[in-house]
Amino acid sequence: MPIENDGIMVILSSPSGAGKTTLVNLLSQEDNFEVSISHTTRQPRPNEIQDKDYFFVDENEFKRLIKNEEFLEYAKVFNNYYGSTRSPVINNLSKGRNVIFDIDWQGADQIKNKRLDYKLITFFILPPS
Repeated sequence: MPIENDGIMVILSSPSGAGKTTLVNLLSQEDNFEVSISHTTRQPRPNEIQDKDYFFVDENEFKRLIKNEEFLEYAKVFNNYYGSTRSPVINNLSKGRNVIFDIDWQGADQIKNKRLDYKLITFFILPPS
């Protein structure tokens, strides 16, 4: 059960190219902020590292996680799945760590609708033009 010393969830969402990932990276350098690492079915890009940038899994594993209700949020975007699992987020929050999400508006909406017993702050970043 959540208590007063628990961390907060901070969701940054935006259209592609608005600077969300840059803001997440800056916040993650602050004390007591952890980035929620998403699962995805897409292939890693050359500069991405497994378990640091994403948890890269195949579609069968992702669907198993969906079936077991392990996601706080997930979405299919451009034929690939993306999602944030519940356990690491709740573990960090219960240890008093703040958790930052770099997710799209669909995921932000799903987390808001879960009505978790943790504080939640959401930001929607608009691109400069």
